[in-house]
Amino acid sequence: MKKFLFLMICTLFPIFASAQEPYAVMIDGNTAIMFYYDDQKAARGGMDIGPFNVGGMEGRPWHSYAEGIYSVLFDESFANCTSITSTQYWFTGMKNLDYIGGLEYLNTSNVTDMSYMFDSCSSLTNLDVSHFNTANVTNMYCMFFNCSSLTSLDVSNFNTANVTVMQSMFWNCSGLTSLDVSNFNTSNVTNIGGIFSGCSGLTSLDVSNFNTANVTSMWRMFSECPNLTTIYVGDGWSTANVTESELMFNGCTSLVGGAGTVYDSSHTDASYARIDGGSSNPGYLTGEGGGSGEEAQYWIELHSMLQYADELYGRARDNSNVEPWMLEELSMMINRGSDMYDEHTADEEEVHHMIEELNWICSEIEEAMNREPEPSEGPVPYAIFIDNNTALEFRYDDQRSSYPEAMDIYPFSSTVDRGWHDMAESIRSVVFNESFANCTSITSTEYWFFGCSNLETFVGLENLNTSNVTNMASMFDGCYSLTSLDLSSFNTTSVTDMKMMFYGCTNLTTIYVRSGWSTANVTESSYMFEGCDRIVGGRGTQWDPDHTDAAYAHVDGGANNPGYLTDPYAEPSESEAYFDGLTAWVYGDATLDDAFAEVGRESAVQTIAAIVWEGTGALTAEQMQGITNPNLLVYVNEASKAPAGVQNVIVNGTAAQIVLTDASGNNNFFCPEPFTAQSISYTRNFSQTTEIGVSRGWETIALPFNVQSISHGSHGALVPFGGGNGGYPFWLHQLLSNGLTPVTAMEANTPYLICMPNNTVYPSAYNQAGSVTFASSNVTVPRTEPREAFGADVILMPAFQNLSAGSDIFTLNVGAARDSYAEGSVFISNYSNVRPFQAYVRHSSQARGTDEIQYIPLTSIGGGDDTTAIMEIIQPAANGTGDWYSLDGRKLSSKPTQKGVYIQNGKKIVIK
Repeated sequence: MKKFLFLMICTLFPIFASAQEPYAVMIDGNTAIMFYYDDQKAARGGMDIGPFNVGGMEGRPWHSYAEGIYSVLFDESFANCTSITSTQYWFTGMKNLDYIGGLEYLNTSNVTDMSYMFDSCSSLTNLDVSHFNTANVTNMYCMFFNCSSLTSLDVSNFNTANVTVMQSMFWNCSGLTSLDVSNFNTSNVTNIGGIFSGCSGLTSLDVSNFNTANVTSMWRMFSECPNLTTIYVGDGWSTANVTESELMFNGCTSLVGGAGTVYDSSHTDASYARIDGGSSNPGYLTGEGGGSGEEAQYWIELHSMLQYADELYGRARDNSNVEPWMLEELSMMINRGSDMYDEHTADEEEVHHMIEELNWICSEIEEAMNREPEPSEGPVPYAIFIDNNTALEFRYDDQRSSYPEAMDIYPFSSTVDRGWHDMAESIRSVVFNESFANCTSITSTEYWFFGCSNLETFVGLENLNTSNVTNMASMFDGCYSLTSLDLSSFNTTSVTDMKMMFYGCTNLTTIYVRSGWSTANVTESSYMFEGCDRIVGGRGTQWDPDHTDAAYAHVDGGANNPGYLTDPYAEPSESEAYFDGLTAWVYGDATLDDAFAEVGRESAVQTIAAIVWEGTGALTAEQMQGITNPNLLVYVNEASKAPAGVQNVIVNGTAAQIVLTDASGNNNFFCPEPFTAQSISYTRNFSQTTEIGVSRGWETIALPFNVQSISHGSHGALVPFGGGNGGYPFWLHQLLSNGLTPVTAMEANTPYLICMPNNTVYPSAYNQAGSVTFASSNVTVPRTEPREAFGADVILMPAFQNLSAGSDIFTLNVGAARDSYAEGSVFISNYSNVRPFQAYVRHSSQARGTDEIQYIPLTSIGGGDDTTAIMEIIQPAANGTGDWYSLDGRKLSSKPTQKGVYIQNGKKIVIK
């Protein structure tokens, strides 16, 4: 029997050893991923490729690398794989992915789920899926969501006979100018909402083959397509079973029905989702036969003129420059023109005459309104662009007339009504001026930040008074770059509409609220958290696709009362633990392992930066196993609960000593709760050479505390130039709108450029190569909230966690010359990883991770001679008298009489 078993095992072994399977491997320094189908998975350290039904996109083994992946490759062997049933999440969030090779080797004949497949691949310009076999696919939800750089996409061969969900399939594919879906079979589709939303480059759509008899949701189906003029439909088009159609045509300002019906912002749902029947039965759609000829054109012009005249009347009523007779004349002509349009019996000449009369009175009124306005009698709310149009500032004062480009703030009925609509994607920061705190007239914030896909920070959001706001629909809709939102100052007791408030905020992890937050009066909240798949509530509740309305729009109460929101001051329940990627929170009888349960200890120790320990017992060294981060902050409520041998311990809000370092590996820093540090320090070794008259030797620095003292390991105290005579000088600059500017102090969470003198032409005491320590005593360490610095075309971003290199991330070439640039003189795209306490640059043209710019020299940022070239340490006297200095920098009262070497007017002088 034993011999038989041995022979059987020997016979089967080669079969087991050669079994082929699909897998993926990270290559090229984790910047590319290769898909294989062979028997080498173990040898190559291959990763499973799904389905990822548990854990969603974060269940992908390559999830942590996604944003740093630039290429996807399919080996020829993959053509033999027919076992793939799901490609869900495969390339989700690969925002820098710009090349896919060998996609023709992907056999999709058995795939049923393609949802989120290319979601947010915003750098892809070309994608060939023409060979895809989609005969068995049932789910295409968000398949090409936010592929905003795609210029062409061939889906004409897609077999969609079995597809039931097409929601948001092409959402924000704004680069497409044409899209052929004329062969789509939609007979089984029930949800088609948002399928073309944000496809702003499309001018016409042929959906004449669509059978929508079973469709129940058409919400936002064509919304925000401002250039779309014609939608062709056929006999299969029906809205009979549609129950959701809000904003279906919102923002389709160029849309014209087949009989001449033009877009009307008061009809954006399915009420006009029919073939145009003219004034008696208006619709936005066109039958397969096309439009209605020449006659329709002058009626279109009249209707458009009437809409403009009506809108002008609303604006002109409160303008003191407009005389009463003008308003009376305009009102009379609007009534006459409306009657003419409704009757639809006038001939072409009569209609043109009416248009001319309307045009005349409108011109008179516009001219009057454009005259120099009367001085404002009081403050008004308005918005202006600042920082080279990368930031939007909200103000409330009587200075609006001082800003010719100021934009009105009022309830917007469409996204295109906003003055900043065309610039939405360039906005990286929103600032609420302190004056705005006095504004109580805001009743709607609908669409305010819709489509601000590169918006990363809010400043002064507490100055937005929301006590009278009733509508917050789509307020942050499409803000893909936001990672956290502090709404703790919001009062939402009057709000009734929160639909799509955070829709598509795919990177949003935390929303802070306080007692003013309430949904008690909210009656509309559909899709409020749709697509917010990274959101985590204060007690660990994760996003659930079955709960995207206001049901979870409350402070997280844990498993018994799950919610997506976080109260930073909420008391935890007993025996609870969770980990948010940086901080582990442990309460009661729970342990660190409980906190790490979701992601696993091995993964958690790679990023952890803080532990908030509110456990009943002590945090032991055993529980700390594997955690090696030297910058780890450990919060405890009793000193006896701190683990032995661990530094950076905060006891009841006070730390005796905090020491921060540049150690290798995980050295992430994050302060989740402010505390007082009796002593805090950070030490860096400087070694670059500087040179008079040459841009060279600069580094970036960003520290989490206000720095009180700076000292060299051998020479003692150092001070920035202009900071007084309390130490040896060095260069410190901050990025402002006018360029790099010398400063004398370092503030918490703020990025700077720093340069330590190091050249043989200086006296040895002035050469500061070596160890430099930045320190403070009895200082408050604030919560880590990075403060970006905005220049003309660049943004300097502080880093407190490790960040992988990328094409939209420019890092300084510290310690190494590059091409014609000296060390420490140029920011380079995709050059190096960013470490904590450094900073990096983003360029305004790099919003989508393009490779148009590779170098940003310091000389191009501007801000003064010492920005572009290192000045001499000792400068000539301002009064021209040529003061004398000793070699250690002390100013002398007169010309020295003793022999020695001195400095005058920046030059060494020997007195014999």
